[in-house]
Amino acid sequence: MDLPSSTPSKMSTRPLQAAETVSTKRPRQKPIMDSLKPVCVSIRKKLEQTMEGKPTQKFRHLQHLTFGVSDSEWKTLKHYFACYEMLGVGVQKDLWLHKHAQRLKFTLLAAPPEQRDTMMAEELHTYVDLQHASKENTEKCKWAVEQLDQAGKTTLGHTPIFRALRWNQARPDWHLSDWAVSRCVEAGGCCGRECGCCAKIGRKYLYEAWKGHCTPACGCCLENLGVVQPVNVLEYLEQPSFEVRPRRGDTLSRMMMHAYVWGLEGKKATTAKGKKQTISAANT
Repeated sequence: MDLPSSTPSKMSTRPLQAAETVSTKRPRQKPIMDSLKPVCVSIRKKLEQTMEGKPTQKFRHLQHLTFGVSDSEWKTLKHYFACYEMLGVGVQKDLWLHKHAQRLKFTLLAAPPEQRDTMMAEELHTYVDLQHASKENTEKCKWAVEQLDQAGKTTLGHTPIFRALRWNQARPDWHLSDWAVSRCVEAGGCCGRECGCCAKIGRKYLYEAWKGHCTPACGCCLENLGVVQPVNVLEYLEQPSFEVRPRRGDTLSRMMMHAYVWGLEGKKATTAKGKKQTISAANT
């Protein structure tokens, strides 16, 4: 599926290419690595059949540290998370647009008959704009979902890091780790207010492919800030909010990868001081 026309042209590129076969390990290590792969695959399959859970996840982590992934697979993983973050903004924007449209509809119905005709022209124009924005938002969310699905079917499906991501995100409360919740609180999100939107069981989103915390499109956060206009047009950003290959000392990116992929961080995980992202009206 081509990107929606209103999206920047860079979104229409094809980042999901076949994985390169060239190992990132030094040439003299490659024969050893190749000989170990069948053994590791056998152990991994046995673990998945007998004790799927954190022991298997730890083994996937060990496989990833041992064999790594190719440069093209890193590129696709980066694209995956960029699309995932785009989808998060999209699903929360959809909730905001729907709520605002319903509020506008009830306002018109509740207006006195003598005022209704005067209000109708202006409010109807606003309502049509909201419906158009909702349709455009939905199309871009569909594109993001297709990209996530394609990543697993083409480049990343065979890699330990992607199998780990799938296992972790199949858990119903994977996004509610202590670190992720504390980060949402620090950013001024719903986990720090009585609404507790992020933790509501059974909360329905536009797409079940996404779970997470408050984005700049969170309606609850916008209302708390007194913002009464929808967020800007949904856009694809090539660089997600963290590095998928964290450098030494990049605590935020390391913790984000643990939260998204591995799910192995213990309780009371340390937050990245000074790295919090504050949701503000300037982001809308």
